[in-house]
Formats: sequence, C-alpha cells, structure tokens
Amino acid sequence: MIKVVAFDLDDTLYPESEYVYSGFRAVSEVIEQRFGVLDSYRELVNAFNGGERKKTFDVALKKLGIDYTEALIKELVDCYRTHFPTIKLYDDVVPTLESLRRRHHLALITDGALDAQRNKVDALALGRFFERIIYTDQYGKQYWKPSLFPFQLVMKEFAVVGCECVYIGDNVEKDFIAPNSLGWLT
Repeated sequence: MIKVVAFDLDDTLYPESEYVYSGFRAVSEVIEQRFGVLDSYRELVNAFNGGERKKTFDVALKKLGIDYTEALIKELVDCYRTHFPTIKLYDDVVPTLESLRRRHHLALITDGALDAQRNKVDALALGRFFERIIYTDQYGKQYWKPSLFPFQLVMKEFAVVGCECVYIGDNVEKDFIAPNSLGWLT
C-alpha cells in the first residue's frame, strides 16, 4: 500500500524555463540600471535559447559590449538565485496534490541553490500541500540527487519502507536512481 508520494520540483510541478526567464528579468534590471543598456533581457534569452547554460551572463554581456569582471558575474548570479520568481504551477498540479494529500503523506525533494529553491516553493505556495520539503542543498551538494540521503530521510520521517513510496520526477539521469534502488515506485 502506498503511504508516501514524493515529488521533484523543477519541470515536474512547474516549467523551469519560467524561473529562468524570471531570473533574467531580475538580472536585466541590474544590468540596465548599472550600464544604461536596454536589450539585456533579450540578449540573456538569446544566449540561453542558443544553448548557453554555463556562461549565459558572460555571453550576453559580451554581446552588449559591456566589459565585465568576475565580481559582476558573481553579483548577477546572486541576483538570479535570490530573486523572488514569477512562476506558476502546471494546470493539473493543484487538483492532483489536493487529491493525493487526502490519502497519502506528501513530500517534496528538490535540488539547487537553497535560496532559489525556497523562493520557488514560496512563489508557488507549495508549503500548504507538503508535510515535508527537503532542500538537499541545505545538507550539502553531495546530498543532491542521485544521493540516497533525501529518500532515506523521507522513509525515516514517515516510518515507511521503499515499497510504500512513490517518487514523481522528470529527469531520468538523476531523479530515479536512488528511489529505484530503495524499492520505491517511480
């Protein structure tokens, strides 16, 4: 019998691209105020949509003709990670969670920078649905998925075994390795 249903956050409960674009809006405000340029949001989006994932800010700033330092990049990354996002849940999430919580314990397991993940959860008003939210970054990056730790924590806190748990996620490369090894349905 299933007792616990746990979810991933990003791209499972809402489209993560909304968070990215929300972050780019926050970053573009900083760039526009500091340097007086008006196309920074467009350049950030173009870099991202062009496949750049690690040096998006560097690429956009270079395209805008802005000389930048590591300190500026760090400031922009911090702005991105700490902004309060404008995001919304997929349409079917609220009715699904409302239905599930009547019969099951609900948990959320999310990786990523702690401030960013907390802001996402708050922006989506998810605290009302989940009895336990595990921010893996709170324990250290070594506890991010595919670590067994967050799944074992759920089992311990709800006093259940693996076959009594379900995990719902979207990333086959990291989301399902640990729960499958613990006997969870995924």
